[in-house]
Amino acid sequence: MRPRGLTVEPMLDSDIGLAAEMAVRLLPASVLTQLGASFVKALYRAALEHPATVALKAIDSSGTTIGFCLASSDTSDLLRGLRRRLLFTTLRSLLSLVRLKLIPRFVSGIFEDEPRPHLAAELLLLYVDETCQRQGGGRALTGQLETAFRGRRVDRYRVAVRSQLTKAKAFYAATGFVFEQERLVLGEPMTYFVRHL
Repeated sequence: MRPRGLTVEPMLDSDIGLAAEMAVRLLPASVLTQLGASFVKALYRAALEHPATVALKAIDSSGTTIGFCLASSDTSDLLRGLRRRLLFTTLRSLLSLVRLKLIPRFVSGIFEDEPRPHLAAELLLLYVDETCQRQGGGRALTGQLETAFRGRRVDRYRVAVRSQLTKAKAFYAATGFVFEQERLVLGEPMTYFVRHL
């Protein structure tokens, strides 16, 4: 059930700047956001062009966008396309003096396997402004995402959360996700959850 006055709409190209700014501010420990707002903008721009992408925004009763969700019904194909399209953007971001320390993590990531069993669909990013958390924005976004996934015949999907983010893990557990596994991703421990639709 969506809180009164909260709406969820498709994310548009015009939302990319705000989505990137919020991601960098709200997810400072993420390797993706450590590559900077320009990289996150390029990521969103490329993801929005992929047919398997589901990108949503939550808007409160005053018309303010309070959160975003990025997911895919074919994550492997999306990631292949993103790697190709963002290769030079990634290299340019990594070669900044403040980001050189991230290079070993990206190199190790080249040799990492995908989680098993393979699931096509994945929730890649979900964040709500800190002033609006615990007010139903995350649930509204995942609810609309699941409606979109059902329309694409997705019956289960996965989300990965940095293992030290206890609030995020509690949110997913409370929203009906089930613990699946824990593994290292880019040198960081990640907890994987699965939700059946």
